[in-house]
Amino acid sequence: MEYIDIVDENNELTGIVEERRKAHEKNLWHRHVTSWIMNTKGEILLQKRAACKPKNPNKWAKTGGHVDSGESEIDAIQREIKEELGIDVPKEQAKIVSIYKSTNPDNKFFGYNFIFVIDYKIEDFVLQKEEVSEVKFFSIEQLEEIKRQNDPNYNFTAWGDEQFKSEMELLKNKRKEIRFKNMREYSHEEFVELVRNMSETELLELSANYGGYPVLFRMALDERINHIPFIQTGAAVIIRNEAGQILLQKRTDRNKWCLPGGCQELGEDLKMTAIREAYEETGIKIELQDLILIDTLSGMSRKNSYPNGDIVYNNTSLYLYDIRNELSSEFKCDSETQELRFFDIDNIPENIMDYDLIEAYLNYISK
Repeated sequence: MEYIDIVDENNELTGIVEERRKAHEKNLWHRHVTSWIMNTKGEILLQKRAACKPKNPNKWAKTGGHVDSGESEIDAIQREIKEELGIDVPKEQAKIVSIYKSTNPDNKFFGYNFIFVIDYKIEDFVLQKEEVSEVKFFSIEQLEEIKRQNDPNYNFTAWGDEQFKSEMELLKNKRKEIRFKNMREYSHEEFVELVRNMSETELLELSANYGGYPVLFRMALDERINHIPFIQTGAAVIIRNEAGQILLQKRTDRNKWCLPGGCQELGEDLKMTAIREAYEETGIKIELQDLILIDTLSGMSRKNSYPNGDIVYNNTSLYLYDIRNELSSEFKCDSETQELRFFDIDNIPENIMDYDLIEAYLNYISK
């Protein structure tokens, strides 16, 4: 017999242990685990429940089961996958991606959801015949179509409610993670193969999430001509506190100070570039109506070179944002930022990049 721990309606252990069948007969709250299994193509494995199953026989579902008494959720999902599919999943991937509370009044449980990325072939699975009759890979889009069609042959823990939509978003995000390496990790040939059949929407997504448009552009060039300078459009922000000081960030790649800012993404309004970059690099959330355009700078003063040898000529829109004192310490540094600090305008560090932007600000406030 299988014994499970009983929890209360807030998912707290009660100290009661019950035989699994009796727990269901008494309709007691308990814990359950399920897992999406994804291959490196982003396809999702479903298993067809055996015809002998008392609940939902011959229906397709995720892998999962009950958490045994005294067992952790991670141990439970690894055990269930091993028992039902005959495979081992890497423990380092075993992270709970969501916890949901059942809304079925006749089956009270808290579900712990996992996603594993493994590259087994269908023939690699050894099925537990009393549980599983068949396995098959589906695309996420196929799952969504099954949902739209309300196909009665498919059963999910969250089928028919908002949890399904949430889980599809989790899967899409995981697919993004495994679909693309950092763009700079691709060879030119790999990159061409990756993008040659992409739609404009997919290219926009790739640009926004995996390196930015300048990297996308540079990767498209054959390495024999990647020394060609190019024009780069972007935005920077003067973030000014109530004492009139301005915020500078110290970059990790050059050990120099600069203004928060960065490159425009494809299709992005430059004001939104300024807002996005400020948030990514400082954690400060700027409202669109609070941005003031100081100037747009271009020309030789905007020539810049990167540590990897890239040479660009920037066209930069410079904005001003006044921050209240109570918000001026709520910073967070991203991977590009060593330090964030306010400086008096007459005490700007000597090792500052883009001093022409500071001069544009000085001209602006002197008017």
